[in-house]
Amino acid sequence: MEAKKILGWLLIISGVLIVFWSIQNTYTNFIGQTEFPQLFQLDEETIISKETSSGSIEDNIGSIIGEQIKQMLPQASTILMLNMFSWIMLASFLVFAGSKLVGMGASLLKSPKKEEKE
Repeated sequence: MEAKKILGWLLIISGVLIVFWSIQNTYTNFIGQTEFPQLFQLDEETIISKETSSGSIEDNIGSIIGEQIKQMLPQASTILMLNMFSWIMLASFLVFAGSKLVGMGASLLKSPKKEEKE
């Protein structure tokens, strides 16, 4: 019986710590104190600039459209958005898992209901 209460409190404490840790890290990421975890990275060496030697209209239009898209949405901002989205997904999972741990610990701490005698 005592081991059940100790396990319940351990689950509650660990769940609360996980929730607060993920909230604190998300806060520091969004205010700019720390960077988001870099799951996606932009390697400058792997970017190959396509030089069109042919003068066809299709190639010229394609390169013009490509340049306009690069100006509107830089690659670094796309990588940052992907990293932010992946962190938000992970933090949401951690908050969900922490709340489940707290719920399991609370159910272990509840005393069993005694059946009423009639």
